[in-house]
Amino acid sequence: MRTLSRERLLFAGLTFLAVFISYVVTLAPTLTFWDAGEFVATSYILGVPHPPGTPLFVLIGHVFGLLPLGLGFAVKLNLMSALASSVGGFFYFLVLASILGRIDRRMEWGLPAPVVHAGAAASVLLSAWGLTVWSNSTETEVYTIALMTIALVTFLVFYWADHLPEGKDWNLLLLIVFLMGLSVGNHLMALLVMPAVVAFVVWTVWPLYRDYVLSLLVGALGLYLVVMKGISIDGMLIGESPIHAAMMLVGLLVLGGGVWWMSRTGALPFFIGAVALFAAGASVILFIKIRAGLDPAINEANPESWRELLAVLARKQYDVRPVLPRSVDFLRFQIPLYFDYLLGRVGPFQSQVSGQFGAPGLSILVTLLAVAGSVYHFRADRKTWLYFLIVYLTTSLGLLLYLNFPLGNSQALELADLPREVRERDYFFVVSFVFLALWAGIGVFSLAGEAWRRAGRPMLEGLSLVGAAALLFLLPAAVFALNYDESDRSGNYIPRDFAYNLLQSVEPWGILFTNGDNDTFPLWYLQEVEGVRRDVAIVNLALMNTTWYLDQLSDRVFTASDPPAGANASHFAGAPE
Repeated sequence: MRTLSRERLLFAGLTFLAVFISYVVTLAPTLTFWDAGEFVATSYILGVPHPPGTPLFVLIGHVFGLLPLGLGFAVKLNLMSALASSVGGFFYFLVLASILGRIDRRMEWGLPAPVVHAGAAASVLLSAWGLTVWSNSTETEVYTIALMTIALVTFLVFYWADHLPEGKDWNLLLLIVFLMGLSVGNHLMALLVMPAVVAFVVWTVWPLYRDYVLSLLVGALGLYLVVMKGISIDGMLIGESPIHAAMMLVGLLVLGGGVWWMSRTGALPFFIGAVALFAAGASVILFIKIRAGLDPAINEANPESWRELLAVLARKQYDVRPVLPRSVDFLRFQIPLYFDYLLGRVGPFQSQVSGQFGAPGLSILVTLLAVAGSVYHFRADRKTWLYFLIVYLTTSLGLLLYLNFPLGNSQALELADLPREVRERDYFFVVSFVFLALWAGIGVFSLAGEAWRRAGRPMLEGLSLVGAAALLFLLPAAVFALNYDESDRSGNYIPRDFAYNLLQSVEPWGILFTNGDNDTFPLWYLQEVEGVRRDVAIVNLALMNTTWYLDQLSDRVFTASDPPAGANASHFAGAPE
């Protein structure tokens, strides 16, 4: 990745267009179920969505929604998701083209540059047309911004490493730190690449900057202990628990030692700059507190105070499962849970989950190709291979251990007594699906390279390069064809129509009781964005257990958007005079 040639950038742009067009063709024409309705509504009114608040997404969505595209606000935000995923594909292409070039040189295949670029494009298309990525990219969701951030960070850290011998571009690491801080305002998913970034950077600079790096790591550990373990939401400073006080003390000692060591190694300016830039990026979360103080129509958890803001960031509103005890048996149920999401109906239990790459057989083939691709990747470039491996393990096995999910609602159907999630949680593992697909693309490319070598170059030189490159696209084309129907939302108006019919069924100035996301968020969207039946009071029974929601219900004034002919608002209870 030392040079970004025009040819490589052209192929990257064409790959971006292919991904973007496929998403636009299958784009949802309005809102979708689950979180989308809330995200669209809060982006429109600059409100506060459910914890952890996602302020960066709300701000980006609001600005994107102002663009004069001649589309509805919800469609614009769906388009924003498609654009974010496609931009991520652009950066993944640049990463893959570099890796495939190294594999080609290491294996001495001598493949022409167009074939290398075709292999990179095929890898990106395979990852883009996986079921979960495709689904997220055609609706309003935070995960596409996170995926784009991860792709950009991966490109930047690889680009930095390639230019390190030239003694420049150290500032790229500071840019990565800033992006990580900024991503806190969207979704913490992007932070999952930090272990891989740290390991990659340490490996890269260890021979020349060992003490420099070690002092930075000690300082970072001390700061982590102080901020993440020493501070208590309840006590704000050192907490009411002796554990928090002890962690704060240990953290301060480690941080102090790290600062002293960094002053000796010359790493202190970099450390201060990194902390300042991370804080600057993360400062976007203050938007939540500012907007909450202005009482927007959607103001979940009402984080007006610092204590409430920290509670929102920590998702205190929800029951967070500890790592132990396990919600269900890890080996018997949770490992199969992941492979159900990856491969489809191949586990020992009844399941209605679709695999990532079409039919279960094709998903298994993609997984086997990913193993082969990982082997060739390891042989050619162990440093970037380690980065891929850490990202994959962190976003698959790591999340499986940490989140401690019970089963999804369409898995192990014969075991009715097991605890279950209210919906499938495949989207939490979407990063692992992307990196596995990229490895599978490397596997296809490597098999093509071996075929090139075994068949003899003179014979293949007489073949059309276009035909040779086209062979690389067979797998992503098959995945595209098999996943298209399930991923196509272009004619799906059900969420909006469902919400519209619910609102129209209520008498003027009536109260509509709801309970979950799918019967609440679409109603919020219609009232706040389209102005439909704003006279109706929507009361979510699940939120009535919270004092902030009761306060908001009692304070809200409802105004009729289109009162029925002859109706007098004063005749209805709760109507403004």
